[in-house]
Amino acid sequence: MKQFSIKLKPENSNNFHAEYMNIITMSLRETITNTILSRKDETEYIFLDTFSNNWHITHTDLLPIVKNLMLELNILGWTCNLSYGNTALFIYADKDKPPSNYYPDFF
Repeated sequence: MKQFSIKLKPENSNNFHAEYMNIITMSLRETITNTILSRKDETEYIFLDTFSNNWHITHTDLLPIVKNLMLELNILGWTCNLSYGNTALFIYADKDKPPSNYYPDFF
């Protein structure tokens, strides 16, 4: 960001929450992209609690964003699942879940 957004004016304060949710969505999309590009295998996942804590957003507010991004990924051919009480996002290419002994509550 080279300068502040022109939307960051006091008279726009009633739109700040929606703008913040857009920024969070963009950041999570970037996190997902970076994870897919850099991971060693498909058993790696995105720990959503860490993300929500870093962005000061409740898990309840983050979950609809995650589900929306999961739909976007499905359209691109990825299979997505939430695990560990909806705190872990697994993204994989195969329709079958990746082999692991670490997430028995995968489905």
